[in-house]
Formats: sequence, structure tokens, C-alpha cells
Amino acid sequence: MRTRSADYAYVYDSPESDVLTAGPAEAAIDYGPNTLIDVAMRSFDRVYAYSENGGDDQANLTGSPEIDYLNAYPDRCLMYNGERTYRSDVRGFAVVTVDVSASETPGDKRLYPRQPVRRPVHHQRPARHDELRPRPVGQHCHDRLQKRPGLLENGGDDQATLTGSAGLDEFYAFADKSYLRVDGRTYFHYAAGFSSVEATGANLGNDIARLYGSASPTGDRFTASPERAAIDFGNTGADDVACDGFRRVYADFSSGGGFNELWLTDSMGQDQFTGSGDSGSLTDGSSYWINFHGLGPDGMVWLISADEGNTMKKENVDYMLEFFPEFWEEF
Repeated sequence: MRTRSADYAYVYDSPESDVLTAGPAEAAIDYGPNTLIDVAMRSFDRVYAYSENGGDDQANLTGSPEIDYLNAYPDRCLMYNGERTYRSDVRGFAVVTVDVSASETPGDKRLYPRQPVRRPVHHQRPARHDELRPRPVGQHCHDRLQKRPGLLENGGDDQATLTGSAGLDEFYAFADKSYLRVDGRTYFHYAAGFSSVEATGANLGNDIARLYGSASPTGDRFTASPERAAIDFGNTGADDVACDGFRRVYADFSSGGGFNELWLTDSMGQDQFTGSGDSGSLTDGSSYWINFHGLGPDGMVWLISADEGNTMKKENVDYMLEFFPEFWEEF
């Protein structure tokens, strides 16, 4: 221990599987298979814990009654509050669990995880094929954390999966970032720099997804049905952003770019397709709405009917084509 303007504690693991618990007021470590606390620390401003000597070490972090921040990396997790009255810095632990659900006060709390919060975190692990899976409260990681962006910057085919709640969710997807406002903005999941992002709604209520096209000179490919919508930026053959279970989907291609393709599939019920100028929509009037805007004069829309053409087209559908299953199977 050393004392400057703040008190520091440095904790090191044993060759066994150890368990560290750390929060704003105290920290403790249990060495080995027993359930007894071996070292306890109280009222330290900074706690640094290192897992370097083997074993499947686990760290359990808790937050403060104030707004907390979490930075999670493959080999390190750092947690602190806005006032910097505490700092928990754990490195090399196999599993890190963060739970602030019991310490928060009511208010606007948001989650910006940087890397997986509860998953194996191996020391010197290569940065590839990572997954970001933030979940609303009630699952493994009860996070209510203030703004901290989740960014992947170290290469690999990184994937982010954003999961909604039973409340009103809003998903925003751009070529360089995506975010999900969960449960009336109580939680805020943000991901940037991922190779692909997928958001899942609860298929309840009026969840909204807003997808924005890119300025790629090769154009984008947008596919949408009552169950799922996705954009392939640059039309490369793989979806970059996707959303499942959102009742309303809005696609905006006004950012420009090349030749944009829109492939829309209706439901098995009575649907209505409307096109006017650079905008259009497909809906059954109750369970789903697919809307697009800013398509451009060179854009093209294909409408695929799931029930042999039981879709009514309104007027002003000037640059749009309709394909039915019998015709489609010929290609």
C-alpha cells in the first residue's frame, strides 16, 4: 500500500482458482477452493487486481449509488464513478461479472459496454471473433451504466448483438455505429466499429428500427419482411446491420451512394404497398410497417409476395417492380 492523494491497494492471485469481489467501499479475495475471505481491504480509493499465476480466477465488480462507468477489454476491466471516488482495475481474470443493479438510484442510466462484460477474458487473448451481447436487467449482467461507447478497434470479424426489452425499444443503425434505446431509454446500448450488428426486439408493442444507408459508390442492398430487416452496405453479399422483431422499420437512403436495391417481402395476410417519388411503404395496417425514403432516381424496389400476390399496389409506383413466387422460382 502507498498513499498519495489517494490510497492504493494491489492484489495478486494464487496458483489456484481465486475469487475477487470489489466495490466502491471494500474489496476482498478468496484464495483457492475454500469460501473464506483471505484478504480484505476497506476504504481504498484505487484497487488493482492481477491474475497472473494460473487458475480460473473470477472477479465480481459492484457499482456505487452514483453513475458508474465500465471499460471492458479482452484482458482488463476498469470500473469507476463520475466523481472518481473509487476505481476497480482487474487484469487477466478468466471471468468478470459486473452487477450494479442493487446500488443504483433511480434516473437515466445507460449501458455502453466496450467488450463482453461476462465472458471468458483471457490474458493476451487475440482480438478476433468477439461478441458484444448487452442485455437488459434481469439477466447475467445487471448493468445500468452511464455513457461509455462500445468500440472495437483491434481487427477481426467482430459481431455485436443488442437485445431489447418488453418495453418500447428504438434501434438506430448507421454504416459506422449502431445503438439501441431499451425500455423507454432506461438502458442505452452502443456499438461502433463492429463488422456486423444485429438487434433483437421483444416482438411486442411498437418497437422501432431506423436504418440509414451508406454513401458507398456501389450502393446498398436492403432486405425487409414483417419479421426481419437488414442492410448490406456496399452490396457485398453479407448483411452489416439487421434487426429482428421490430414492428416498425424505417430505412433512409438520403445519404447518397450508388445504385440501391430494396427487396421487400410481404406477409401471408392482406398487405398494402405504396410508392411515391423516392419513398414507399409496405404494411398490413396493424402488425408491421416497412417504410423507405431517399431511394434516388436509380434505385430499384422488388416486391416479393409471400401469398401469390395478395398485395394491393397504389398509384405512383413508377420505378418499382413486383415479382410473385411463380415468376421468382424461374430465376
